[in-house]
Amino acid sequence: MAVLSKEPQVIPGEKGWIETTPLEKYASIHELSLAGLMGFSNAWPDRHFFIQFDFNMHTPFQIDPKAYLSFHTQDADKAPALNGCCYSISEFNRWRLNIEAFSTFDEYLSSLIRWHRCNYSKSEKSFKKMDCEISIISGDWSEYVDAVYRLYTNVARKHGHKLYDRHYFEILAKREDSLLISAWHKGEMIGHFVLIEELPTLHSICCGLDYERSSESYSYSWLHYELVRFAIQAQKYHNIDVGLTADNSKKLIGFVPVLSRMDLYTNGVVTRGLLRVAHAVSRAKITPDAKVKFHLR
Repeated sequence: MAVLSKEPQVIPGEKGWIETTPLEKYASIHELSLAGLMGFSNAWPDRHFFIQFDFNMHTPFQIDPKAYLSFHTQDADKAPALNGCCYSISEFNRWRLNIEAFSTFDEYLSSLIRWHRCNYSKSEKSFKKMDCEISIISGDWSEYVDAVYRLYTNVARKHGHKLYDRHYFEILAKREDSLLISAWHKGEMIGHFVLIEELPTLHSICCGLDYERSSESYSYSWLHYELVRFAIQAQKYHNIDVGLTADNSKKLIGFVPVLSRMDLYTNGVVTRGLLRVAHAVSRAKITPDAKVKFHLR
């Protein structure tokens, strides 16, 4: 498998004033030009003021010398990853399934209440009726980047926010700790989960869907069941995390909300002071649709 280069590669952003630099893991550093943000021409000299931040939702906190502002998400009952946390966004949920108790997938199914087992049967019937198939790739999945990005864009457009560009998936596809689970119909990908191993947890980073065919085939639900099956059979994971957004499908499959917190760190003196002032006068929450809301204390 390919090994990522640690040399930064700056990729122009879609709006002309955002630049993205892939990190060693799967986060990105984003440079936001203040000139571009205020509407001035982006043809200014290279040396202009900018805000730079590292967006990392799942992996352990890693300081990068270029990251002025870093986000680290973890369970709410754990202490900040490092001293120097300046601001915390709290009281939001991640969805998790603990699979330590199950040695087989059948044991997991037996643990579900009757209504939830009916959902499994309905999903299986619909998925197989359309002659759909599941694939799981634990190696380099670069050849599927276009399909993955296209389906991810469908979901991002529906929810009104797009975190990742195509280059992000090119980087992920080559990582040794990255996996891709996909649903297929007549040789075409109609749904996927992009996964990252962070033992003992398996994270679902994002999903993509062809809404018309995935809805008819119950691909979204069936992908979750196959994800659970894979994780149990692998016998090396304790938990499966499937992101922030809440939906009834996750509840039917057995995922439960886990109270989480996002800690903000900074290497900039001015930014650190501003964050501490913000912490003193305001609080922030992440809504079930993964949007941040602020309010005064």
